[in-house]
Amino acid sequence: MRLRQYGNCDRAGRRERSDPSHGTAFESDDSNHRQGGANSIVAPATFGGYALAAVVDQSHIVQYLEDLLTAGGRVNLLERQVREDEIGKTAADLKPAIVLRIYRGTFVISMTDVQAETPLQRGNLLVILKPTA
Repeated sequence: MRLRQYGNCDRAGRRERSDPSHGTAFESDDSNHRQGGANSIVAPATFGGYALAAVVDQSHIVQYLEDLLTAGGRVNLLERQVREDEIGKTAADLKPAIVLRIYRGTFVISMTDVQAETPLQRGNLLVILKPTA
């Protein structure tokens, strides 16, 4: 997977471009990056904009996100393959970890669709929240 971090961007993740004949404008490089093989584009200005908007009436969410995104935080967001000893178990069996998504081939099973009896299979990719301690 290729990732691109933008430098001088606005909240929509568009990079500033200066053109003396047209003044200052913003342009999006998303299509250029996708043509170059990027399947995900990380725009810190966009994520920062979402966090600032949430602070207005949801300050605890921002504190949690800061904990999640900080190396020394109390919770980690992980992406990993199902281990051999987990095959046949359910998402509930992975506690205290919380399964947010299961990628099964071309299918995505989101947290709201994971059933208590949904068995994990070889080759499944998990996105989980896991306490650090």
